[in-house]
Amino acid sequence: MNSLRASNVPLVGSRIAALRALVSEIPPAIAAQAIGYTAQCAERHAQVSGTTWTNYVPNRRRPNQLTTS
Repeated sequence: MNSLRASNVPLVGSRIAALRALVSEIPPAIAAQAIGYTAQCAERHAQVSGTTWTNYVPNRRRPNQLTTS
């Protein structure tokens, strides 16, 4: 953290960007549990970044299911 600060990297902005990238890849509740945030906080970041997980469960792949893409 100190070397990032010394390099003038904005820590808060970087942390927020990383969180928003994470909640775009996995459901916010799972991301929150993994990194110690509340589910509500992660959900707010997902909404701000335009990510919706309303179709997550129906679109999940089954184990050993091949994809066409």
